[in-house]
Amino acid sequence: RRSWLLCCQCVILLGTLAMAFVDIGAQLYLVALLALVIATASATQDIAIDAYRIDILDENESEKMSAAAAMATCGWWTGYALLGAMPFFAADIPGIEWPDV
Repeated sequence: RRSWLLCCQCVILLGTLAMAFVDIGAQLYLVALLALVIATASATQDIAIDAYRIDILDENESEKMSAAAAMATCGWWTGYALLGAMPFFAADIPGIEWPDV
């Protein structure tokens, strides 16, 4: 399961980097294709994380399944909130304008 996670992370990274260097006006289809690749890798990663969480618990530890699901959700919300707030903090830095963010 960890190899799937690593593979998905690499695909997401490469897809994001490739999308950063594509001219949206001239190559809209390529941007759409890269977005589809990133979305597919993200969905696969989500499935792999859930499967890994289930695999690391023994059969006699089924009562911990809800705690593991809560931890996964907590991690998701923490990452979502922190990364979502970063552009707003960056825009407040002197010398950085909103279009630069």
